[in-house]
Amino acid sequence: MMAGQDAQKGQELSELKLKVQQGDNMPANWCSFDVHPSEPWIVGSSPNGEGYNFGVWNYEDGQHVKGKFSEYENTARFLGQENRFVAVVGKNLQLILYEILTTSGNRMREIKEVRELMTLTGEKIWDVHSTGQCVLLVGHLRDSCIWGVAFTGGRGKNDKEGSSHEIHFWDLDHDLHRMKKLWETRQRYCSNLHSLDPHIFATGVWEGDIQIWDAEAMAVFKTFKADSRLHNIQFCTRPQKPLIITSHGSGKVQIWDYQRKECLITLDAHEDSLWKAFFHPELPYVLTVSGDWRDRSIKAWRDSDYQLEKRFSIDMTGWFTIIHLFRNGSLLLVKNMQKLNFITIEGVCPKLELKDVERIKQPETRLSTWRQERGALEEGLKKQIQTHVQRIKELEAEVNTVRMERQALGEKFEGFLLEHEREKALHSKRVKQLETELSTERVERRALKERFERETQAHAQRIKEFETEVSNVRMERQALGERFERFRSEHEMEKGIHSKEVKLLENEIGNLLSEREALKERFEKSKLEIRDLECRLEKERGAGEGVERSDGVTIGVPEVDMHPFREFSGDELKTATNDFSDSCKLEERHYGCVYVGRITPVVVKRLEVANGMTQDKHAQVTRELVERLKSLPHPHLQNLLGVCYGESCLVYEYMANGNLKDWISPSRRSQQGFLPWYIRLRIMAQVAQALSFLHCNQSLRGGPIVHCAIKPENIFLDHSFVAKIAEVDMALLGPVLTEGGESSEGHRFPGTDAKYMAPEFFQTEVFTQKTDIYALGIAILEMLTGKFRNALGIMEDAVEDAATFQSTLDPNAGSWDVDLAMEAAQVGLRCANPNRRLRPSMMTGEGAILPALESIAQKVELADSIEDIRRMSFCE
Repeated sequence: MMAGQDAQKGQELSELKLKVQQGDNMPANWCSFDVHPSEPWIVGSSPNGEGYNFGVWNYEDGQHVKGKFSEYENTARFLGQENRFVAVVGKNLQLILYEILTTSGNRMREIKEVRELMTLTGEKIWDVHSTGQCVLLVGHLRDSCIWGVAFTGGRGKNDKEGSSHEIHFWDLDHDLHRMKKLWETRQRYCSNLHSLDPHIFATGVWEGDIQIWDAEAMAVFKTFKADSRLHNIQFCTRPQKPLIITSHGSGKVQIWDYQRKECLITLDAHEDSLWKAFFHPELPYVLTVSGDWRDRSIKAWRDSDYQLEKRFSIDMTGWFTIIHLFRNGSLLLVKNMQKLNFITIEGVCPKLELKDVERIKQPETRLSTWRQERGALEEGLKKQIQTHVQRIKELEAEVNTVRMERQALGEKFEGFLLEHEREKALHSKRVKQLETELSTERVERRALKERFERETQAHAQRIKEFETEVSNVRMERQALGERFERFRSEHEMEKGIHSKEVKLLENEIGNLLSEREALKERFEKSKLEIRDLECRLEKERGAGEGVERSDGVTIGVPEVDMHPFREFSGDELKTATNDFSDSCKLEERHYGCVYVGRITPVVVKRLEVANGMTQDKHAQVTRELVERLKSLPHPHLQNLLGVCYGESCLVYEYMANGNLKDWISPSRRSQQGFLPWYIRLRIMAQVAQALSFLHCNQSLRGGPIVHCAIKPENIFLDHSFVAKIAEVDMALLGPVLTEGGESSEGHRFPGTDAKYMAPEFFQTEVFTQKTDIYALGIAILEMLTGKFRNALGIMEDAVEDAATFQSTLDPNAGSWDVDLAMEAAQVGLRCANPNRRLRPSMMTGEGAILPALESIAQKVELADSIEDIRRMSFCE
């Protein structure tokens, strides 16, 4: 049986042959071109001495249809099986969609411009799908960096740090356009669209990094690293095989399973430069092409075990200038100095069984069904949002109606109470009258009795009459008493009924208000979660390497936004602040004034000369301060952009969202909303990271940097709500601490609130690392409670009872995760311990602050990720 299989395989290999056809009807000086997947057409441009001829040629009969003439080289690509192509034309690099109009005999008649897709701003690398109407473009922005040497490794001499790229994807069948902007120093120069699913594509860079993208989400879902000097990427054209092949300048070929990010094999295909490597779309072979003068050949490798089966020499004179792969890998076009050469490899293709065909169609059918379902879900979501907005308006109207009814009921109830009090007064007066009458009757009875004793016989009848009258009075009194008791019970019953009705109305109104607040909270939370996810994605893409703590746990630190530091002139700052006008002034502090730039959003801090300090000493201290600030880069410290020594000004980055207190205090944020609880927990960890970093560095006078003013007003938020500590420059001028932890001089930070000062400071008047930790604890408790008065006392009384603790949390922050909030509260209380020896340290020891807060922030991030996955699963 094995011998029969080998014989059959040998028979197939004997039928494998190389077919070369020369394009005699085509221009020999082509610069760039593309071949139609089914028609004998080539689109491209060729120089004519004054510029470039742009058009479409029929390489079988020599027919030529001209397009626009241009002074610049044009590049074009056919769009699948259609008579359409996209081209980059002109000096302005316009990306335009064209259509080839034909006659009834399918002969080309003219080229018609359909529409412009975009105008590029720099160099580009692009690809189109072999069967669908999809275009992929990776553009290197001209404004950020000049394109370097893409095929020699490394940057060109004009490349700059911080260059940017834009990735654009179009699906013209579904009118879909996606764009992603990347800030990278590396150069992307090769890309490829998946042959079966045009919404999946791959990009690669010279250093060997490969990324697999989802075009609709414009997000990377697989990343791995191949060998360096990466030349080309090609997806496998076979269904059910998640493979890509990469070719390298060293002559090597690597075949990858991109789902598992595993390199299946590395082939030493050629001695030196490797031009192309690809899977044959019909034959079970991997083909590699070398155009080097020492090894002009095409090699066929079995795709079952990747062993070399056959080598074809390319017998062509002159240098190869262009080698292109067309028709999904079945046609190889080679251009040398003389003419174009069409190369195909022919052989027996094993026929697909019916079950294989069905297995191919099934993923396509499922993919189409998923896309339709996703569109329906998106449309349903839009309708649901509109319904929710309308429902909110209806609820607000109902709440207003209920309020008016409640007011009317209250007025009616007040009237009833007044009437009841009036009736009660009348009844009391009547009872008193009856009591008086009864007392009188008793007196009269005694008198009658006395008279009866004196005149027994004479007045016997009279006595009986009096007794009868008294008996009647008693019966009347009893009847009146029973009537009064019955009236009082009826009144109490009616009063209870009215009280129940009022309570029911109050509960209903409270439920309606809670529902409205919950809806508003969910809406605001959704907006903040979307903005937070976008920022997080951007930071993860530009994140630096992990930092290892002293306890061995590796934590991720965001990359510092490294703006170029520069020295500003006095005229520049005067122009930016309108000559330090009061209209640009933000605030006045003990060291001087703070201004904001009216043209470029920066913060200018103008330092005043301290009492008793000469101008030369002030300039020296300023220079030392600037050099020290430049040596303290951290993602959660406000970044120093520059200095002006002439005006004694420090220029800092502008924080778009102001300080933390403005986002917590009800009196300052009633119109723009409040900071959600999960962002507050994340900010606690970011402030702790920055404070730990300061304590590990020395100030200008020696000793660790003690900030002395940790409070919400000095914690600023950028446009992504990332926290950054300000006033580090004043902290650098702190006192020198002795070996015993004491200061050689008293150091009081002006403007520091007394509630953030540790108890020991009022005895020693010295700031230490422990006083900073105390202030951090007070700030944490204020973020939890939303209160800036006695937050420590409130939280100390609340942590012992779960219900009391939950009611203590700031309701403006949304629905708290009570367990995470309790963990943060315990950290804040330990930091704010009156006994400085019982306060924890930042990094090490029992109850270390930074690991605890980072653990809380990681749990918040994990919960957000799980919620994102749940929502994505629901949409799918």
